[in-house]
Amino acid sequence: MRVNTQIQTVLATATLMAVVTPLWAADPVLVAAKVDGTAPLGDPAGGYWNSAKPVEVAMEAQTTVAPAQPVVTVTKLNVRAVQNGKFLGLLLEWRDGSADNLLVTDGFGDQVAVEFPIDYKKDDLPNIMMGETGKPVSIWQWRAPLQHDKDKGKPTTRQLYPNSNYDLYPDQVLPAETSVLYTGAHGLGNPVSEGKRSAVMEMVAEGFGTLTHVGDQQRVDGGGVHQGGVWRVAMTYPLGAESGIQLAPGGETAVGFAVWDGGNKDVGSRKAWAATWLPLQLTQ
Repeated sequence: MRVNTQIQTVLATATLMAVVTPLWAADPVLVAAKVDGTAPLGDPAGGYWNSAKPVEVAMEAQTTVAPAQPVVTVTKLNVRAVQNGKFLGLLLEWRDGSADNLLVTDGFGDQVAVEFPIDYKKDDLPNIMMGETGKPVSIWQWRAPLQHDKDKGKPTTRQLYPNSNYDLYPDQVLPAETSVLYTGAHGLGNPVSEGKRSAVMEMVAEGFGTLTHVGDQQRVDGGGVHQGGVWRVAMTYPLGAESGIQLAPGGETAVGFAVWDGGNKDVGSRKAWAATWLPLQLTQ
């Protein structure tokens, strides 16, 4: 009995360490290559990505926190980084046979996210699973439905539910200030529902359940395209920002990754994720 108790204690300690101890991928290192220009680097079709050496990141099933996703369809993520002295650019590529970019009942959209320690300390990194109290992380999340709305406009109810029947919607018979009350989070101006500025959202977190949009302080931008069964998503962020993560040529930080396949019912904590921080170095 005593031996079993000791084994259980060791296993519990090991499990706790796996959750709270920052993990560092010693190799490889993602290097942000220097490219010409001063414009944002958020075009997934930009020629400047050819200057960057890709790094393949292994993606695993998220089974630590409920609800878990025991089976994931995205097991590899290709990552490139560039910088031009004014902006950092990241290009994320992964195979996905279907572009899930419409949100319907019991349907979910494709997404990808990166995270950075807001206060980077190489030997004292935050919990890679969305940070922890006192060690916040900055999270940039691209969503395929936001990309669809930006490129093609918001879908109509008929497009989302072609076999549905309805008589009237509130905005057809009520004043605008009244009908907006029937639009939920959209009517309240929730930036997650709006998605007006960009298909990429900038958020902060200090652990599970603390994810918060930065609102008007957002500096991240970017976009994504789906071609030949591959998503290519680019994100860009200004170097030398006065707040948020502090990045500059010659500097370094760490970056984490997560991918959601809407067709696999991935949403929230049901996702594929990289279990270790990847070092990111910016060239001079």
